[in-house]
Amino acid sequence: MFDDKIGDVYKGGRKIGEVRRSNSGGLAVGVLVVCVLAIGVVILVVYGAFALLRYGAISIGNEAQYGTNDPTAIASIVAKGTIYEAEDPGNTLGGGAYIEKCPNCSGGKVVFNLGVAPNVDPGTLQFNSVYVAKDGIYPMVIYYCDFYTHNNTGYISINGGKAITVKYPSVGSCLDQNTTIGTLTINIHLHSDNNTIKFYNNSAGTSYIDKIVIKSKIR
Repeated sequence: MFDDKIGDVYKGGRKIGEVRRSNSGGLAVGVLVVCVLAIGVVILVVYGAFALLRYGAISIGNEAQYGTNDPTAIASIVAKGTIYEAEDPGNTLGGGAYIEKCPNCSGGKVVFNLGVAPNVDPGTLQFNSVYVAKDGIYPMVIYYCDFYTHNNTGYISINGGKAITVKYPSVGSCLDQNTTIGTLTINIHLHSDNNTIKFYNNSAGTSYIDKIVIKSKIR
């Protein structure tokens, strides 16, 4: 089928084949050239797509969610968890609860007068849109501070469910510039999509909430 040798084919300085004249009028040479060109195009397309994805020219959905397409940055964000500020306007405050300045709180604000406080109805705070993609158990980190009372007890209801009792170790006043904001982690069950998380105590004072952070699902 093949006649005279026309030349050799090299890649990276190494001979990988020969080109011979075909009795079909040069068909072999034509096929070889087409194949080499096609492989080259595929390599260029794959390499180009990888480069664009790596350096952010193409978005695959991460940028909208995390503000970046960089895998290292996304991993860091996920490890830190999703932050929900207590003073977010999408939350619901009840009773005497209100937003107060707090020097060391995230965003400089805290939800004040949760639970029983002087001359007002017991205050409540409900986070209305705590989103997770999958049903399961999630660690929730509560950032809090105190004012009227210390070593407080509070209650949390997830999606209107049974009260979860929380004991807050004593920390300093929310209004004190020297106060270190307290943290407490509990595991809660969340369903896929949006969840509500309500903080309250209808019979005693409780700690005031700066923010919550939902960590990655553990089971």
